[in-house]
Amino acid sequence: MLPSPSALTALVLFTLLWPADARANSFPPPAPMKPEQVATADRALNRAAGARDRAVFRELLSPEVVFMAGELHRGRLAVLAIWQHLFDGKYDFRYEAETLEAEIAQSGEFGWAIGSVRTSFLRPGKTEPEVIDGHYLNLWTPDADGAWKLAYSGSLVVHPTLGAARDPRGGLMTAWPELADQLDADISLRWTPESRVRAASGDLAYTFGEYEASFTTTAEPGNASAASEAKGEGEADVSIESRVAGKGHFLAVWRKDPKGHWQLAGEGFTPPGIYGEQKP
Repeated sequence: MLPSPSALTALVLFTLLWPADARANSFPPPAPMKPEQVATADRALNRAAGARDRAVFRELLSPEVVFMAGELHRGRLAVLAIWQHLFDGKYDFRYEAETLEAEIAQSGEFGWAIGSVRTSFLRPGKTEPEVIDGHYLNLWTPDADGAWKLAYSGSLVVHPTLGAARDPRGGLMTAWPELADQLDADISLRWTPESRVRAASGDLAYTFGEYEASFTTTAEPGNASAASEAKGEGEADVSIESRVAGKGHFLAVWRKDPKGHWQLAGEGFTPPGIYGEQKP
């Protein structure tokens, strides 16, 4: 049955008179992503670790999770294995962590969280626990059901010589000059990214990969004992170089500022595993 002429006229008038912007926005835009979504997942992970709740901890890990703790661990099973000593409870090991800041890409592909962490471990036969304070960087991604899972995790421990970075944002790019000053050495870095991901919304990005660090120290000509021992001579007018190299992995998270410039938001990495030493 065809509509009556009056009904057709009413439909045409409704279409023409309805504001164009209202017609275009008859469906509301998607709700903006809220950092609290990532912060909630991050706090849940911290609570599970502190309570030794292996089931909840496991559920919050992505199957392909990458964990940077001393060395690189890939995959959920590998990460659970290194946490097993905590879940077993055989020793007095305590873990306390607090989420300090969280951010999420407006397009929803990933988010990140930075937090503080304190671990204490009472070794057998000791009366006082060893307490270590530090920071961590976690990167979260949603699964097919929209649940947030931990994709990358790295501590912001710069190097055993420095211990934990005091500034949660004190990553490789800011920490190495300080390390060079402490060791009286020249340090060079080379980066090999494995993954580079920029959110479709263009507000956040992250890079994960391997870095190589070279440490070069020099004994000045005035150091007679070092120069003589190295050269087998009595003269001390030559400089002696010692070069040590190591490799590690890094995770850097970037955010775009209002002017469109990329700024480092946080960085986590493993200390460089020393693999070679050269002395002329």
